Amino acid sequence: MLAACLSGCVGAAVRGAKYAKSQATISQNEEAAARGDAKAQYELGDSYCCSVGSVDLTHDTVKATTWLCRAAQQGYAPAQYRLGRLYSGNPVEGLDMQQRAKLLIAGAPENKPLALMWLTLAARNGDPDAASPLAELKNDMTAQEQAAGESYIANWQAAPCEWNNVFAGK
Repeated sequence: MLAACLSGCVGAAVRGAKYAKSQATISQNEEAAARGDAKAQYELGDSYCCSVGSVDLTHDTVKATTWLCRAAQQGYAPAQYRLGRLYSGNPVEGLDMQQRAKLLIAGAPENKPLALMWLTLAARNGDPDAASPLAELKNDMTAQEQAAGESYIANWQAAPCEWNNVFAGK
């Protein structure tokens, strides 16, 4: 019982700290992102990323992908990597245990061809973290999904990017 109470308190403290950090990052990067700075756009997207099944104080996947897409479309590899992870169904990184638990229970939408495209672009643009999830994704894809991903890569700037365009009607 005591452990459950303490984990609840710790969870609330962690969420509060994450919210404060996210708000500071957002405030520090909004102007530069609006001017088109890819790193600032990535920082905003990363601050909003990523909810599993809902929007809460610290997560808003729709806003996250809006900013991540702007940075990724400028060739910014960290944003491309983040989108690849997001669309592969693995949006949560780090130690956010509450979001990880939600992901295990609810699952996350995925679009493997788009994930393949973004992870491939991230790897080509030098993101050192992209190779492993890219290989895992390819092993988990059908031949049709891989062909669709290759098709996206050939014309990547015209591919859907933002959450509501990728998962329209879901």
